[in-house]
Amino acid sequence: WSNPTAVLAGDFLFARAYGILSSYPHVLAIMTNAISTMCLGELNQLYTHFNPYTTPEDYVSTIISKTASLLAASCECGAV
Repeated sequence: WSNPTAVLAGDFLFARAYGILSSYPHVLAIMTNAISTMCLGELNQLYTHFNPYTTPEDYVSTIISKTASLLAASCECGAV
């Protein structure tokens, strides 16, 4: 698959997921927040990539933003 095809497939899946989530406003809010946090974590990782001044605390913050936010949102949605 090419990059444009992969991006379009991802966009399609994202749109379908949000169509389903729109029936559950509380879950939609949780997932919107988690995805926003994940995107900021990804941007932060790109910004600090190969930065020799990145601290362990910066690294943990990135992990929390990227991975932990999705896991937390999944647990929270399961409890709704």
